[in-house]
Amino acid sequence: MHSAIDHLVHRFQSGQLSRREVVTALAALFAASTPSAAQSPAPPVAARTLNHVSISVADIKRSVEFYRSLFGMRVISEQGTGGNAIAGGEGSVVNLAPGAGPEFLGIYQGKPVGDIGHFCLGVQNFDADRVLAALQARGVKAAIRTRGQSREIFLTDPDNVSVQLTDATYCGGSGPLGNQCNSA
Repeated sequence: MHSAIDHLVHRFQSGQLSRREVVTALAALFAASTPSAAQSPAPPVAARTLNHVSISVADIKRSVEFYRSLFGMRVISEQGTGGNAIAGGEGSVVNLAPGAGPEFLGIYQGKPVGDIGHFCLGVQNFDADRVLAALQARGVKAAIRTRGQSREIFLTDPDNVSVQLTDATYCGGSGPLGNQCNSA
């Protein structure tokens, strides 16, 4: 950096650069040498998508019809059975995609109605054991939940909001990554 500054001073003294050009060049030189946010260490768990949000409703069929008819969402998967408590609810979960996916809105019957049960972040190349170890190394209490073949992580944020971590391709379906869903 010293040689670059010496070169700028020499060009200024010889009339090749104006004072404004020297100041601009020095500012650029110092900005380039300052560590930026892009150079910060990688986070222990790199979330890449907001995968889904799950909400409690009073009537699953009514809510599914509302989101399908008003927004053109399609059912991509269903989880659970009637009477089987899922995500704090009282039965099944219907997952609706607003687009090609895998992002979706999970709807389950539960109380309080209108409550956001949790949101899910999609992690590229998700490995539940590796992610759990990284969280625990940071003092975060988290647990793996197995649903079928899919292993998912649940934790709470500092305000007790439930956060789920899955693979970025998760659609609430079957398979090891939960990414095998209906195409219709």
